[in-house]
Amino acid sequence: MSQENVEAIRRGFELWNVAMGGGDEARRQTALRQMVEEYHPNAELDYSRTLPDFLPTRGRKAMVSWTEGAREAFGEVRIEPVAYVDAGDAVVVQVQMLVKGASSGASVGGKFVYVFRYQDEQIISATSYVTMREALEAVGLAE
Repeated sequence: MSQENVEAIRRGFELWNVAMGGGDEARRQTALRQMVEEYHPNAELDYSRTLPDFLPTRGRKAMVSWTEGAREAFGEVRIEPVAYVDAGDAVVVQVQMLVKGASSGASVGGKFVYVFRYQDEQIISATSYVTMREALEAVGLAE
């Protein structure tokens, strides 16, 4: 795991939090566009293990649609990285998520783990897992 990849992912979470937060729509759209530019044009997102109602998507346009759909469905969504693991061509990130309902305003939290795989200095895939063990197994590392 290069320090550049870690910093890019850290910045990606910051951009996600702006894009999925409240506030100015133009600022949110700029953050979303900047976040998506870190991904390969044909990158795949698969969050079906942690968000079963959201099917895997491929490509930047689909990523934008997915993100906007998640914001509509959940309201504000904040994700805070907790731990990073070097997995060669991948970065495993355990996160804490806090969701504030769009209609109810109720807050709900949870933990899950992302695996970001890199190709040619861009994220080629992002997959979520329920546990660190599942994520580490997916990248060939034993806990």
